[in-house]
Amino acid sequence: AAAADVGLQIAAVRTLAGPGHVIYSAFAGYYLGLAKFNPDDAGPIVVKGLVIAAVIHAVYNTVVTNLGMLTGPLGLPSGLVFIGFVVVYDGVLFYVLYRKLVAYRTAYERTDAGSYEDEPEREDAEFLVDLGAEDDGQ
Repeated sequence: AAAADVGLQIAAVRTLAGPGHVIYSAFAGYYLGLAKFNPDDAGPIVVKGLVIAAVIHAVYNTVVTNLGMLTGPLGLPSGLVFIGFVVVYDGVLFYVLYRKLVAYRTAYERTDAGSYEDEPEREDAEFLVDLGAEDDGQ
């Protein structure tokens, strides 16, 4: 029975680690996208994205590795603390990334590059989501 419990714990930890890896990679990808449109500063921008992704991943690993120091003395259930930490940490990072994307899109739309008036209708236009649109009640 103990081996089954350990197996379930490992499965839970690995399952909850997946979304974090997607978010950390998305930070690096965000900066890769910035580098593409800022070729004069591409090198430092790419490095910044990789450093940010590495740091937020390292912070996650460090905290998760040391959660026992918090759960033991306080008598808190380690699984519940782990799940709570992952949800809050990933949620905060996801929100930060979302805000960066919204800010970039807003800045992009303020330039002529954001104008779509002369472009033909895309075949997949019905599947595109406008994340920055406000509902004006019309």
